[in-house]
Amino acid sequence: MVSLRKLLISLTLTLGLLNSGKVLAAAYIVPQLPSDNLVQNPWFRCGAKPCMESWVAPNGYFGASDKDGNPTPDNVLGTAARISTGRGDDEAGATVDPNVDAYLYQIIQADSSETELKFDMYWVTHTVIAQVNVYGGNSASGPWTSLWQPFNQTYLKPIIPESGRGQDLWKYYSDLTDLETMNLSKGYPFYKLEVHAVLPDEYGGFKITGIYFAAGDKPVTSPGTTPGTKPVSTPSTTPSDPTDTKQEPGDSTPQSVNESPVLPGMLILLLLLIVLFVVWKNRKRLLH
Repeated sequence: MVSLRKLLISLTLTLGLLNSGKVLAAAYIVPQLPSDNLVQNPWFRCGAKPCMESWVAPNGYFGASDKDGNPTPDNVLGTAARISTGRGDDEAGATVDPNVDAYLYQIIQADSSETELKFDMYWVTHTVIAQVNVYGGNSASGPWTSLWQPFNQTYLKPIIPESGRGQDLWKYYSDLTDLETMNLSKGYPFYKLEVHAVLPDEYGGFKITGIYFAAGDKPVTSPGTTPGTKPVSTPSTTPSDPTDTKQEPGDSTPQSVNESPVLPGMLILLLLLIVLFVVWKNRKRLLH
């Protein structure tokens, strides 16, 4: 009976762990960024919490959040910088109105002898008009010279993966862009990396993370990664144009995620618990 009770307790704890969400089946694990990355706080987090440290959002529209399905290089819940027009009648998760300019930037110090610039990032949207602009300067306060626009994307029609999983939408959009490089006639000791986005309608949402910016052509990488490359993977389903826009990758409200490995596991454990309970009851009656 002691062994049976121990087994019963173990199964109960396992079931509770699955139900509490400790098993992050919806996590989108990606490689660590290359070691030559000059961006501070590229994942928008402090420890395991979302934060905007090292970034400046002049009008306050960009903020940090975490959510299942956001890219993460480890076991920490994925974090990102986001803007959204909100969802539902109460505009839950709203940070900005449609057709308003939202900015986010970081001042980056670099070796002025290096003339090759590199940029990449993970991103997802619902509807957005967005650019990333790079400026060069001789001091951290400017003045700034416009140098490069490595990212320029416009999406006016929402897309939702048939799987309903946030990581599939991140993969879909992030795979549309890749490592961008630029050769300058001269390098700068300081760069201003600026994100500019406008949400064109009430469906607007835009999230970014894993920001990579480097100066120099040295192939310095973290183990097992190539500068700017994303994990080689394809969505389990092909995203299609939706007629229902309830799912929003850019908002902070909980997203429904259907993970087939978790639900059957919980059902099996529950069934085992019932069987063990019946066996224990019958054993108890026989002993009496």
